[in-house]
Amino acid sequence: MPLLMVQLRAGGITTALLIGMPSERAQVVCTVLMGFLVTCFAGVADLRGTSFVQVVKVPVALATLAAVTLLALRTSTGVPDPC
Repeated sequence: MPLLMVQLRAGGITTALLIGMPSERAQVVCTVLMGFLVTCFAGVADLRGTSFVQVVKVPVALATLAAVTLLALRTSTGVPDPC
């Protein structure tokens, strides 16, 4: 669920910027509308595969986050790069 919320928020911000309304309120409205549209599409089209995609994305996102964290820690601690 948190990953889905982050994706919806990013989609809402991008949509608000694309329509030329960069205010915080417009971004929140666009985020809510994006969530409503995704819910409608999943319900109407019976998209069972969307939950499978979400389940697969979580380990990939966690692995990417771990790799980026390790790289950031390596550069900030002054450990020389082995390459």
